[in-house]
Parts: sequence; structure tokens; C-alpha cells
Amino acid sequence: MVYVNKGRVGAGLQNLKYAIFLDMKSLINIILHIIARKVVMDLLETMRTRRSVRTYISKQVPEGLLDGLLKGFASNDRLNDLPVKLLPMPSEAVHDAMTGLVGSYGSIRNAPLWVIGITREGAGFQENFGFRMEQFILECTLAGLGTCWVGGFFKLSMLDRLVPKGKDERIVCISPVGYAAERRLGEKTMRSLGGLNARKPLAERVFLGEWGSPSAEYLATRNSLQTLFEMARWAPSASNRQPCHYVLDGKRIVISVLTSLHRSYPKFLMSGDGMSVNFQPVDAGIAMAHVHLASRELGMNGSWSLEFDEPAARARYQIPADARIVGIFTFSG
Repeated sequence: MVYVNKGRVGAGLQNLKYAIFLDMKSLINIILHIIARKVVMDLLETMRTRRSVRTYISKQVPEGLLDGLLKGFASNDRLNDLPVKLLPMPSEAVHDAMTGLVGSYGSIRNAPLWVIGITREGAGFQENFGFRMEQFILECTLAGLGTCWVGGFFKLSMLDRLVPKGKDERIVCISPVGYAAERRLGEKTMRSLGGLNARKPLAERVFLGEWGSPSAEYLATRNSLQTLFEMARWAPSASNRQPCHYVLDGKRIVISVLTSLHRSYPKFLMSGDGMSVNFQPVDAGIAMAHVHLASRELGMNGSWSLEFDEPAARARYQIPADARIVGIFTFSG
């Protein structure tokens, strides 16, 4: 006869269950870590690899997917309190508003819908618009959708008649949204000849302590900062002018735009009054979104300020006369 100590067996089973529980908990934590890391890498990779899409396949964007993206946009991060809204419109409603003056490369084909970007005017409204819409653009990319920033080459007066908005609101940029088709030969050729996929090296755009001071050696031993500036480097800009430059000062990043790299789009392409439209502030907002998102994903949480002592910052960081200081980012980590 074998005597079984039920208490000991019971205790052993409890210990076994507890061990299994701990192992499962560890496994879950590992899985969650892998998923979190993949999400981080997906977003960083998206910032680096996302490109404009000008040709789309004949496939509608699911209503639920679009609704989810727009809801996410409504609560995304912002630089100030000026409201920004995106209004989706079917392609046929927007088609006649496109000027067609950009030729076969710039024309958008087969897009199932467009989003019209509207904001209230005020200090920093273009920067805030770029900051918020770029987050939407990146979320679309993560969802498998193609987009294309369009700031000129559409008839603003025609869109104004179609889009409900207040007297203090204006359309800044629009974008097609849909599933990408293979790039046309003309697109590939123009992007290659125009260097539209290229980015200037960090050494030309990121400085340490003051404008012009090399940062390469410092960044080489700080992988997270190097990655953050790489994400900023890949931010899109009008005509790929890449006007944004950065001065790193401890836990602060000062962003400025070189006004010599400004390209004015003739406003007659939009409204017929012969004036020009400067998209550099939107470019700055887009770059600021990349810095903000990258810092968060890399565990270097921070925030932008558009309010600062401009003369003091210009003197401290030796910002040249042909550069405009846009904002200062303060981060941790």
C-alpha cells in the first residue's frame, strides 16, 4: 500500500500551477514586448519609406477603415488649439478642381476619394496643420493606403464652393486616399531625374550647440538621437526642398527653415489672384511631427513649443539671417 500525502501533492500541484502561471505571464510579456517593438519599428520604418502615391487601383476604401482613421485624426496630437478638420469627398467631386498644369507626373489618377484639409487661421496654423495631417498620412500608410500631399495645382475657388467652412477657416492642402497601383514610367523617371527620393545628409541639416557646428561625432555614439534625426530627415517637403534644419542643445532641439529654400506656388493655380503661397510652415509642421512621433517611439518623450524668445534663441544658436526659427522641442530620455 502506497501512502499519498495529499497535502504535499496539493502543495506540489499549487506550486506547479504557479510556475506555469509565471511562465505564461513571462511568455505573454515577451509576446507583448515583441508586438510593441514591431509597432515601433513599423512606425519608424513607415516614416522612412513612405512615398507619395499618384496612381491608384479601382478599389474603394472600406467605410469602416476610413471612419477609424478620421476618428483617430480627431484626437491626435497637436501644436496648438487651432482646429483642423479633414473632409472626405468622392473623386468625381474634386476632379474638376485640379488644374492639370503639372503634367503626367503630377496628375493624380483613379483615386477613389480625397480628403480636404481645413484649418482655422491664426498664429502657427500652417505648422499645426502639417503636424496633424502628417500623422493622418502615416496612419493611412500603416493601414495599407496610399496618399499624396497636394498643396498647389488645384482651384481653391472651386473647392471653396464645395466645402462648408467658416469665414476664418481655409483649405491648406488636400490628399487622395486609396490603394496604390504600380508607378507609371513617367513617375519613376521624374522622381529619379528630380532626385525626389533623395535626402540631404544629416551633416548638412543637424548641428550641435549652434548653427554650423558638426554633430556627426556626437550622434554616432547616441543611437536613439541618430534615429530621431533620421526620421526628421525623411519628412516630406514641397518639391523636396528640405528646408528644415536643427540645432541640438542637450535635451532641446531648435528647428529652423531656410527661407532661401522657399518655393512659392503661383496662387493663380489655386484662386486666380496672382499671389503666391508659401508652404514652408507646413513643411516645418510635417518635420515636427516626425520628431515628435520618433521621440515617443524611442522612449524620449517630449513636446514642441511655438512660443520662445526669438532674438535670444537666434543669438544663442547663431541662427543665420536667412533662417526662420519655428519651434523648440524639449525631450527626456
